[in-house]
Amino acid sequence: MAPRSALNPRSAYLVHFALVMSLAAITGVFWLISDTVNVDVSLFTGRILRYAAVAELVAAGAIVSRVRSGMPLQRADTDLDVWWSDNGRRVMVTWALAHSSAITAAVFWLLSGDTIILAAVVVAAILLLLRLGPGHWRSEEPRPSRLVP
Repeated sequence: MAPRSALNPRSAYLVHFALVMSLAAITGVFWLISDTVNVDVSLFTGRILRYAAVAELVAAGAIVSRVRSGMPLQRADTDLDVWWSDNGRRVMVTWALAHSSAITAAVFWLLSGDTIILAAVVVAAILLLLRLGPGHWRSEEPRPSRLVP
């Protein structure tokens, strides 16, 4: 029998919430200090940072799509604890990719001072992380109610 993962449905929601909140906190702090941090980057370096942030987000999205494509969704007849035990590590990898992508874009945004393009990349990465929440992994089939015998 394979060893069980520590990630279960309850802890998955907590881990995902912690990732989203830490990302919001980091982005908020960067936003607040962006006026006081004066990194003098050339126009060329700023352009490279913009392109690198967009390329990193696209690459992370492609990797997340690839990881997701091989994962079964939670079906109505699947035990959630077993599903999270079997697939929790891959879900965590997708969350880590989305989280790191947003942090990278936020750092590039802070360094370049570009508040339009890189802020949009940060928002896109946050939306990617939110979209990949624990509820995303369920199939479209309705689950039988636990309240009805």
